[in-house]
Amino acid sequence: MKETNMIRKIVRLKQLVQRWRSRIPPGGSLAVYVGDEHEHRRFVIPTRFINLPVFASLLNKAEEAFGFQTTGRLVLP
Repeated sequence: MKETNMIRKIVRLKQLVQRWRSRIPPGGSLAVYVGDEHEHRRFVIPTRFINLPVFASLLNKAEEAFGFQTTGRLVLP
């Protein structure tokens, strides 16, 4: 019985670690959250997109419409 409980704990721990790792964007990318303050959808985009004029335009429009607030992550309404 103890061995079964130990295996279950190990499996749960592995699942938690996998979920935690999936929250960290891979190298060369960043997470962008889109949506209102109650419901965000997470997108992982390559960092090279930051230099694209269309992305800069999107950030400028979001700043003009909603202001700029830093909360530690990039959130677009």
